[in-house]
Amino acid sequence: MRVFVVLLLSAFCLAPAAVLGQAPAPVPDADVEAFIRRTLEQSPDLAALREKGAALREMVLPAGALPDPMLEGVIQNVGWDRWTVGGEDMSMVSVGVRQTLPYPGKRDASRDTARAEAAAVDAEIQRLQRQLTLRVRALCAALYAIDKESESLGASRELLELLSTTAASGYAAGRTEQEAVLKARLEILNLENRRDDLVGGRKKTAADLNRLMGAPPDGPVGAFKSLPEIPTPDASWTELAETGSSDVAVKEAEALAARKRLDRAKMDLRPDFGAVGALGVRGGGKDPVVTLGVSLELPFWKKEKQEPAIRAARHDVERVQWEIQAAKADARVVAARLKADFDRLDLQIARLNDGIIPQTGDVMKAALSAYVSGRGDFSTVLEDFKAWLDARVDLARRAGERFTVLAELNALVAPPSAGAGR
Repeated sequence: MRVFVVLLLSAFCLAPAAVLGQAPAPVPDADVEAFIRRTLEQSPDLAALREKGAALREMVLPAGALPDPMLEGVIQNVGWDRWTVGGEDMSMVSVGVRQTLPYPGKRDASRDTARAEAAAVDAEIQRLQRQLTLRVRALCAALYAIDKESESLGASRELLELLSTTAASGYAAGRTEQEAVLKARLEILNLENRRDDLVGGRKKTAADLNRLMGAPPDGPVGAFKSLPEIPTPDASWTELAETGSSDVAVKEAEALAARKRLDRAKMDLRPDFGAVGALGVRGGGKDPVVTLGVSLELPFWKKEKQEPAIRAARHDVERVQWEIQAAKADARVVAARLKADFDRLDLQIARLNDGIIPQTGDVMKAALSAYVSGRGDFSTVLEDFKAWLDARVDLARRAGERFTVLAELNALVAPPSAGAGR
């Protein structure tokens, strides 16, 4: 019996080291920043948005191009019943070119509008980069918590096996009831179910991470031994969120594009010009006729065309301004929520490290000593064992949650870490 006592206490004292140790993994340890870089380089969603931005930039030059010239052919014949070209001075065959000339400033306004719309897509790209970075970090935090819980369960399985053996020895010697043996075996089965849940959950979470990186869903994802540090800003989180939010940046880019569209719509009240040149051949040795002309396109129907378009553009500008205010308010609320979560988790993690985990260890040791000396019951041992295990699992989960909170803050107020890919 003393042998079992020594083994139990030794295993329990070494269990935290096993929980925190570095067990060998079939693939290299996971690197969060490497996953971020790979996602930003290979994400199909990001690639599609980049192509959209490239397409809009290609349209900047055409937006301010002159309209294509029009080639005209004219037959001018005197009379209906006979061909008079060559016989009559006024009869001729002419070929001309007509070119529309937009009012000065219209072409520049069109190019400015196209540039602003391309810049709005660039802002969307930056926002998506932040969102992808956040999603990768959140998935990595979930995998970290799963891996740490798996380590804890692995160490706990060894303890339960020793507890089961101790209970069986005590039952064989008549010092304990069969209930202790059955409870120990039942707890081992429950532990196996928890490990199965973790294995399934890890596969699904790893598949989501591989999807972001453009990798096969069953691609290997290494073990997470730790999470990288994300700096905590010293300034007010709400103020940083209002000035650094990518949602606000997108809306401000959209506001610039809306103002440029309004400017362009106002230009449509200005008349366009036209120039025409033609050469007419009269035949019969007569001199050719040269025609030069200009035209003016008047916004005669402006009440039905240009003015409604201008009012619509103004409404669009106002709409985006309100959306900017809403985005800033949302950013402040999110920052306040993140600050509350961070402060809570910081306190809880400190409490787990400094109080709960050491105390559950002491309680577990005391319960083991009392049980093997005949002064305690096995149910108390199992109850204290669960508290000991749950405290370590809770620490890993809260550490992952704290990392995710900082990742959300980083996505809210700062550009993506690990580079932006192409």
